[in-house]
Amino acid sequence: MQAVIVTGGWGSRLESLVADTAPVLLPIAGRPFIDYLLARLVSEGIDDVILLLDRHAEQVERYVGIGERHRVRIRTMRDGEFPLDVLGSVKQAEDWLDSTFCLVRGNAYPRLDIQAAYRALLDRPEPVLMAVHANRDARYPNDVELRGSSVSRYDTIDPGPHHDYRFIGFTMLRSMVIDEIRPGAPVGEQAFYGGLATDARIAAYITNTPSFEITSPETLSHFSDAVARGVVSV
Repeated sequence: MQAVIVTGGWGSRLESLVADTAPVLLPIAGRPFIDYLLARLVSEGIDDVILLLDRHAEQVERYVGIGERHRVRIRTMRDGEFPLDVLGSVKQAEDWLDSTFCLVRGNAYPRLDIQAAYRALLDRPEPVLMAVHANRDARYPNDVELRGSSVSRYDTIDPGPHHDYRFIGFTMLRSMVIDEIRPGAPVGEQAFYGGLATDARIAAYITNTPSFEITSPETLSHFSDAVARGVVSV
């Protein structure tokens, strides 16, 4: 199964920690974050990874190589002269995409059964399945509303406890939906997922296990603590 990891553009709230390094290479207990993320994905059956790069791309390419140390095939692609945002970057890699693939934020550590999510998408008519969690942890803002088993709203503009669910940074997509994106255009998550949610084209996959991310000093500390306690390992 294929996973596309978007690594560029993250880390604004981490300030000086990512001034000279890619956020996916931030060290946690002596290992870069990408080690933990790739180990998690490989353990769930991912055997092909596309890394979409922006800031400090050369650092990431030098570290991951073609994936031997992580026991997975890795290909990398950089944005062009200007950032394409998450879905614009995915569009750029369209020729490499499988008919169904996972899309993962490079700052997220999603804890879910990926094979079960894949089977769930096969049973649904929607082109996208979004993994969400009924979050009550104030460190992670909620940004999703559901209507039945579908996502009815995706809202990163006004996130908070008034929403019931949190997007955990993992979606599964049928590649046909990428055909709808104009080549070379910057397309972010809000525009893409927000529009699909309005049109009732995103199935919801509810996870009961909280996931992690490294988007702020607070969440980075939370993830580091999970590593120290053995909740997360390589």
